[in-house]
This record gives sequence, structure tokens and C-alpha cells, in this order.
Amino acid sequence: MPMKRCVLLILAALVLQASWAAGSTVDCAAVPPGRARTCLLGEGWELVQDEDGVQVFTRDHPGSSVREVLARTRMSAPPKAVMDLLTDFDGYTRFMPATLERSKLLARENSTYYVFQQLALPFVDDRFYTIRLETRADPAGQGLTLSWRLSDDPRYRVQGRGSPLKVNDGYWALRAADSGRATDATYFVHTDPGRIWAFVANLANRVSVPDMVKTVRRRVERRGAP
Repeated sequence: MPMKRCVLLILAALVLQASWAAGSTVDCAAVPPGRARTCLLGEGWELVQDEDGVQVFTRDHPGSSVREVLARTRMSAPPKAVMDLLTDFDGYTRFMPATLERSKLLARENSTYYVFQQLALPFVDDRFYTIRLETRADPAGQGLTLSWRLSDDPRYRVQGRGSPLKVNDGYWALRAADSGRATDATYFVHTDPGRIWAFVANLANRVSVPDMVKTVRRRVERRGAP
């Protein structure tokens, strides 16, 4: 192993060890792409798929039998263009998975959004939920983040069809690449529909996440095409 590479791996290991000792989690989305995989593996992620420019990782979530899922890819569009697509909530049904039957922006409060979504699921009860999403910009101007969780705000409680979703936490981390002309995108989600066998939910997530990430990538790159 070349000396330079050996030194980098040792330094990475020391950083991870220090963060574990402090009880924190390394932000692997902020690590340069060449070292992101090593960072994720050190944080307990397992690489389960690496195809068509998308890497998919999963790991256990404390207190849940449904695993977390994380996907990484590069998109040939700047972070703002990707974010513009991701915050077009009313247009989600045009490019998100077919199980998303309805997506409606209920309210916007500065950088916070409240969105109702209805899922049409095969073989089981449908699910519905309202999520609270927030956008944040990197102070250095190198990236944008869209994070979300289920909303408990009574002002935006909407009754849908079927059962309410049990868990839906996640984020998109968008980092500028190629002098701002491209985006290194990281997608994280931990979602549990409830009342479904865990192995079914895990399999569905492993299939749907890379498909969704590829669809977003394709859509935003087509938008930017001349």
C-alpha cells in the first residue's frame, strides 16, 4: 500500500475513533467523494448495491427492525437546480414512485414546508402523513440540505386514506462538485409504515430508494439540458 494512502486511512480511522468517543456521528455527506465510502463503512453502513452510478447502503436503526437506507450519486446539475426540483412538492407525483398517489404543499413558513402525502400500497392498507421539511444552506455556499420528519402540528393535520405512517425521517444533502456545475447528492431515509413485516419493508426500501434517486437525477439533468 502506498505510504500516502496508508497515512490517509490511519488519519480517517483516528477521526472516526475520536467522534465515537465523543458520542457523535461523522457527517459522511460532507466528506470528499473519494473517502465517503470509507467513512460510511466506518459508521456502520453496509454497501448493498453499487450500480448505474448509485451506491446504496443500509444499517440497523436502534429500537427498530426496519433499517436505515442511504444512497449517493452525482448529478450533472448544480445544487440549486436539484433543490428546485425537490421543493416542487405538488409536482412529486410526476416523477416519484408510483406508490405516491398525492403530494400537496399545505403551508410554507420561510424555509419550512408542511406537505401532505398519500401512499397507495399493494396488498396492505394505504398510508398517509404530513411531513415538516426544512431547507438549509451551507454558510460557505457549497451545498444545500433538505431534511424532514413527521409533523405533529395540529394546524396541518390531514386525514388520509388507510393508516397514518409510523416513521418518516430523512434528508437530501447536496454538495457542489465540478466547480459548481454538478452535485454530489446524498439521500438518507428511515421510514417504517407500521403493521408490515420488517423484511418486507426493508426489501421495499432497498428497491425503491435507488429507483427514486435515479429518477430525480434523470429528471434534473433533463431540465438542465439545452
